[in-house]
Amino acid sequence: MQFWNLNQRKKYEQKTFTKSMLTSSFIAPKDKMNYSIVDVGTNTPIVPFSNYTSMSCDGGGMYFNQWFNTFEPGRYYKILFKVQYEDDFKSQVVYDNNEEFKII
Repeated sequence: MQFWNLNQRKKYEQKTFTKSMLTSSFIAPKDKMNYSIVDVGTNTPIVPFSNYTSMSCDGGGMYFNQWFNTFEPGRYYKILFKVQYEDDFKSQVVYDNNEEFKII
């Protein structure tokens, strides 16, 4: 099983000055996030977006667990993230960071 962590922060953080120790400000999003794993060579979703690919959240950030024992060795894959915003338009955005990984 492989664990993937995804962290987020505020885009524009208010600057402050302090004499005490700094701590990280973690943001738990209220919007729904899912992941998908795509075979890069064929552009085929191996793990499609669904209710079963929801991101989890803990004190360390967003994460998901994925077993890779059924993935074909030697192939390259990439992970896509879909955010469904809880705004008036119920909009959604799919993020592709163009990072690939290979199953050995």
